[in-house]
Amino acid sequence: MPLDPNHALLPRRKFRSLERKVIAPLVVVFLIVSALTVAAMSMVYATHRSQRAADEARSLARSIVQLRMDQQNELSRYIAGIAKDVPVHLVVIVAGTPPKVVASTRDAWVGLPLSEIQEPGVVGNIKRVISTKKDVVVEYAAVGTREHITPYGVDGAALVLVDTVLVNRDMWYAAMQQGIVALAGIASFGIATTLLLRRRVTGRISALSSSVEQDATNIDGSAHRVGCFDDEITVLAENIEGSLARERSSFAELERLALVARKTTNAVVITDAKRRTLWVNDGFTRITGYTLDEVVGRVPGDVLQSTNTAKETVQRMRKALELGEGCRVELLNRAKDGREYWLDIEIQPLHDAAGVLTGFMAIESDITVAVRARESIAQSERQQKLIVVGANIGTWDWNVATGEVGFNERWCRMLGYAPGELEPTVRTWMRLVHPDDRARITGVLKAHFDGKTDFCRCEHRLRHKNGSFIWVHDAGKVYERDAQGKPLRMSGVHLDISERRLADERFESAVRGS
Repeated sequence: MPLDPNHALLPRRKFRSLERKVIAPLVVVFLIVSALTVAAMSMVYATHRSQRAADEARSLARSIVQLRMDQQNELSRYIAGIAKDVPVHLVVIVAGTPPKVVASTRDAWVGLPLSEIQEPGVVGNIKRVISTKKDVVVEYAAVGTREHITPYGVDGAALVLVDTVLVNRDMWYAAMQQGIVALAGIASFGIATTLLLRRRVTGRISALSSSVEQDATNIDGSAHRVGCFDDEITVLAENIEGSLARERSSFAELERLALVARKTTNAVVITDAKRRTLWVNDGFTRITGYTLDEVVGRVPGDVLQSTNTAKETVQRMRKALELGEGCRVELLNRAKDGREYWLDIEIQPLHDAAGVLTGFMAIESDITVAVRARESIAQSERQQKLIVVGANIGTWDWNVATGEVGFNERWCRMLGYAPGELEPTVRTWMRLVHPDDRARITGVLKAHFDGKTDFCRCEHRLRHKNGSFIWVHDAGKVYERDAQGKPLRMSGVHLDISERRLADERFESAVRGS
């Protein structure tokens, strides 16, 4: 279908509106460019007008200097010609000793000594040039004149006084002529561009817009024909079709994400910026027992939290949400049927394209089983510690790969040391073992490392801090091996059996004595 601005399907009102949107800015740009051109012309004029007057005065003065002083008639004719030049206000040539006026645009001054001229400024500047042999330039801004005096001959000077107002007026006329030509060129270009845009671009874009509006319903993936132009309009149409395709793809992606949110076993909650529920998935209903209709418009915490919910955790979560930040917490909630359950909650803020906070999304995982197991393990560990402390047993944990050994407080106290006083390595333990027991202990350890025994049990002596030796019952087991079966970690206990060993020795002595 050809796209014509006058096509019946194209409302004239829409075409005029689009035309104003495209052409009006061009008119504004033209006016701005015109104003900038005038401003630039004024700046250029202001910058160069003073220099133009100076150049004019200097040029006249130097042309006079080129004339020979003994050619009086030629000098007078030249001065008379200069007098007819509109911008020149005064010319004076002085020479001789004492200096006198040899030529001037004022006939009454010719032949007078310089001292008789009734113009103090003129006389002073001429004397200054005669004495210094250097040019002097003076600008009388109040009266609009510029004076240039230059040495003339051996003992003379030539003065030229130019009317800067008249010089600047000539410059202004020239600048105006140039500006009018420039503005006329800009206006011609603007009019031609506007007409071209109106004929070739604005109308065709408007027609294309109507065509796209008519065919926009065809978003099922079928061909989307918008015209038959082999230019930028076709490219624009292809871009629009690509945009529609991307929108279809994004919509499909959102549908897939929504399906995932509905089918996931985790609870998903979406709220507005004030934390009021907008949507929940089936996972939320399965965990809490509440449906979307029961919680929509309500703050989730008001519905689910109980008196057993940790106040500190709730406060930390609220503080993060008030700042528009995400957070992750473990929280105890109460379901609709009254049972309590633990959740691992991760909350992330949602923003629109402008970065404004629009709400929050929470992903909630039921970790009740894990929390219960963790509490059971913690309880078991506390009971084991109580048993160890009550039985007065020293414990050790040996990283076989690195040689590091962790000793508990009772293990250290058993040998007279404070916790942290011994270096936690296997070298420390071997250094404390009685020399006569080391070979036997090494053999027992090797048999256990090779898997020949289930436990490593041995009675041996350890050196006390005071230098004496105590007897200990050492029992341990490797509980972690690598893929090749080599031991990685081993733990065990020490029990002080010094009194039992002493009783055994006394009994044996008594038996031998009888």
